[in-house]
Amino acid sequence: SCMADESNAAEPAEEEVVQETNTRYEKFYRIVVVMELHQVEMLRKLLALVARQNVVAAQLDSDRNWTHEELEMVRLTEEQKSDQNMDTLTGFVAMDESTRIIVVEGLRDGAMGEVIKTVG
Repeated sequence: SCMADESNAAEPAEEEVVQETNTRYEKFYRIVVVMELHQVEMLRKLLALVARQNVVAAQLDSDRNWTHEELEMVRLTEEQKSDQNMDTLTGFVAMDESTRIIVVEGLRDGAMGEVIKTVG
């Protein structure tokens, strides 16, 4: 969630140069998919997309067939952790006896476009 900054910061003096930033949208994007538990095809597609994208983003051997367990064991380097342009996809799945909720996050201008295409 986002809260407005209600501080009473003084307006910049006329002679101050204020650096303009692109605040058109946030750098990261999140999508939430809600589906019935028995709809596993979409889940499989999303998990495969996340795995493929993260192999590429982490510069792992893309010719290798990585299992989800192997990908969970991959540790990012300090350089990768600090790279805010690394196009990884993250998220989680929550479910109960009838519904599955999938949350995927990533760079708005990156692989999230493929996520959106995948979920329709």
